[in-house]
Amino acid sequence: MAVLNVTKTPEHQNHSPGETATWTITVTNTGNYQAENVVVADDLSLNLINIVANNGSGGEVPSVVGNTVTWNLAAPIPIGGTWTATLSADITEALGTDTVTVSGYCGTGCEYSTATDTAWVHAVEGLYKSPDLQTATIGEEITFDIFSSYWGTSNYENVLIIDTLPVGLEYVSSTYSDSIGLSPTPTVVGLYRSKYSPYYFNSQSSEYSSELQWCRIDQLGTDHRY
Repeated sequence: MAVLNVTKTPEHQNHSPGETATWTITVTNTGNYQAENVVVADDLSLNLINIVANNGSGGEVPSVVGNTVTWNLAAPIPIGGTWTATLSADITEALGTDTVTVSGYCGTGCEYSTATDTAWVHAVEGLYKSPDLQTATIGEEITFDIFSSYWGTSNYENVLIIDTLPVGLEYVSSTYSDSIGLSPTPTVVGLYRSKYSPYYFNSQSSEYSSELQWCRIDQLGTDHRY
């Protein structure tokens, strides 16, 4: 029997409102028989607009009705074979979801295999860190300011902000403030290498700032966050 699996990549994207998100849909037949009469349907949330869907890898022209894109596969997917398609859309609000479903049908209309996958688009208005360049001597403390703001009418949940230190900088301390009264505690992993700071927002249109102090140890490095 044919067994269908589907993935939509990337699973998570960060975009400012008005920017375009792009996905690739990949369907794989992991069964022991070719997959016939396959239909791929992709449902995008209403805050994803200006949908552009491309032909499938078998030449299938997609049908776009509202926020649902459908491909009816022109040929069976062989054992171990794959089918792909790409599409894009613009995000207008805080969180966009995109769920794709693949189904295979027998000649009498029964569904012999189905699978789903979901991808998300997060509308982050801005993530900033300053200053870009500092000069210090070994053992001296330096300070960075991180500021992030979130846009939209939907809640943000389980937001994770990670700030990675290079070799040569050691975490000392941090302070935190936001517009909604949260007080998350940063988690530090590694002695010199990394600082992982989870900040959780359950509110819309929120912002936070954090002052991070690092101790200069032995060499110049670059400090990244995302």
